[in-house]
Amino acid sequence: MNQLSNTQKARIISLFIIEILLFLSILAYMNEVRNASPQINHVENFNVDGSDVSPIANLFISGANGMLQAAVELSAFLGMIIISFLLLVPWRLIALRKNAKIANDELAVSKKLLLAFIAITPITNLIITHFTYLFFIAVLTLIPTVLLSTLSILPMKKRINNNKQN
Repeated sequence: MNQLSNTQKARIISLFIIEILLFLSILAYMNEVRNASPQINHVENFNVDGSDVSPIANLFISGANGMLQAAVELSAFLGMIIISFLLLVPWRLIALRKNAKIANDELAVSKKLLLAFIAITPITNLIITHFTYLFFIAVLTLIPTVLLSTLSILPMKKRINNNKQN
């Protein structure tokens, strides 16, 4: 790491800060999803013309709760995609220009940061949600992981290969 230039160190630090922001975003979305269910309480006694229609009313309430939960989860997915793009696209355009010199050590550190992100994010979310929402946590973690890979790691590899060929 001592052989890296100041620009390369700044690139690593900025990528690390972006990963922290993405991690915090995932935690915030998971907290909101966890707190969003159930929104409407079931009824005990619901009588219409002397007949108890509580089971039918509870069926509609369960459907409404499910739709509200799906809307919250969908908005969290879309929000995570937007936040990831807003953080990573400018970083990619600024940090990895055509004339950027990427060192092998820089790529190695970036890969380790990505692996740490992949490991820490689901574990932390599983602890916070008491090991529920497994699929949602996996998908929410997958979104920034794919974007981090395609907008940081792969372009770095490409720059290293281009520098070796020249």
